[in-house]
Amino acid sequence: MAYKIVLTVQAQKALKKIRNRITLEQIADVIESLAENPLMSGKPLRGSLSGYRSIRAARQRYRIIYNVIEDKIIVQVIMIGIRKGKDSDDIYQVLQRMIRTGKKPGE
Repeated sequence: MAYKIVLTVQAQKALKKIRNRITLEQIADVIESLAENPLMSGKPLRGSLSGYRSIRAARQRYRIIYNVIEDKIIVQVIMIGIRKGKDSDDIYQVLQRMIRTGKKPGE
């Protein structure tokens, strides 16, 4: 059974910022692949990010953070961004800040 893919506004904005067509296609391919078995793809995140999953795309440079809503058969792509280690613009740091400040990712 295929899952429906839903992109948040934040994920859509991130895609629009990517100018390289090849990178954009690689990210789109990974997102489309999540429709088949999202719980076996990527890896579950831990700590304050538990409940989310992450998968690599575009030569391992980009991360796609998503969650799976089993009862509705939906994969919700929360964020798309670059892994930058301890940098404040790191995709995981941005998501943690959103959660800490009470913003609900995906809404």
